[in-house]
Amino acid sequence: MGNVDYGHGVRHGDIKPRAFFQARERFAQAKCRERTFQPFEIKYRGGHVASFDKLRSGRQSGGVSGCCGVKMKIIGLAGWSGAGKTTLIKRLLPCLVARGLSVSTVKHAHHRFDIDHPGKDSYAHREAGAKEVLIVSGERFALMHELRGEAEPDLKRLISLITPVDFVIVEGFKSAAYPKIEIHRAENGKEFLYPSDERILAVASDQPERIKERPSFDLGDVDTIADFVVAHAAPVSEVLESLSAD
Repeated sequence: MGNVDYGHGVRHGDIKPRAFFQARERFAQAKCRERTFQPFEIKYRGGHVASFDKLRSGRQSGGVSGCCGVKMKIIGLAGWSGAGKTTLIKRLLPCLVARGLSVSTVKHAHHRFDIDHPGKDSYAHREAGAKEVLIVSGERFALMHELRGEAEPDLKRLISLITPVDFVIVEGFKSAAYPKIEIHRAENGKEFLYPSDERILAVASDQPERIKERPSFDLGDVDTIADFVVAHAAPVSEVLESLSAD
């Protein structure tokens, strides 16, 4: 990692792990304050127009602090299985990151899943009865929490576990009360979700011309979808309030 200066006279190599993570967070916050936004408009299919901010570099007054947790925003991609939600996220993430945005994701799994494997020490810890196992390396860390009969955590609880970033994209949780883009593929033979969910703000489809009541995009038009995400993702405070009221 090198001898990085994290401010306040603290340099990597001089500090213990907990202090290191705290110093790194202060460093990230300082970098985040160097960002600023400039307004512009975009016209979507069907005549819908939105005004929003486009991230650009430079230190000016009024800079945002999304990665500091002040203006973290959330939007979801919802749709039937096989519609292409994960495929779109894989293309959408690089597009947003290239704009200088920090992005995290939440993924709902509808079946039993495991990121651990028999034979690994972390797996042995879980099998022996550990409630949580925190596994750490020089590249990443992962916290595995065993529910052991507890109820599955809801989206509000999961959002509270996310380290503050500019945007959080949620895949799934299509019935939850938060802003979403519907992902629809005609060959699935499934009906649209948006007529019965006012929280679906737009639809990305392989047949966007069929959508009249919402802004719509072709599934391949990733740049325009990214514009919409930046424009219409909701502040985390509003999403948590909506989830609490639902």
